Amino acid sequence: MSIFDKLAAAKRVTVTVDPFEEPDGIAKPKWARHSCGAVWPNHEAKAHCPTCHITFGSDAAFDAHRTGPYHPAGLRACTTANALTKEGWTVTAGPEGTADIYRTPPPAVNPWGDKK
Repeated sequence: MSIFDKLAAAKRVTVTVDPFEEPDGIAKPKWARHSCGAVWPNHEAKAHCPTCHITFGSDAAFDAHRTGPYHPAGLRACTTANALTKEGWTVTAGPEGTADIYRTPPPAVNPWGDKK
């Protein structure tokens, strides 16, 4: 077993979802649960960090909260929830008993330019 296989096995986590029926009859996940106990509405969040257990509104937000160099020994680290808030990230409080959802701050400049 390679070092990468060992690292992957050590980081493996379980996320389960509860199905529900949509009006169109297609079963879709309504709630997601991480093995750490965090629960969030699946339509609100796209990623949950297995290291710091913060839940994110997008994969890009999850990626942005990780810092440091990519390395097989796992030298990357998580930015804390307090630091994310200080950096202007928005936090949507989840319903009682569920995880808060963190989202990246809006861009400082409109990428499409000012419309007049």
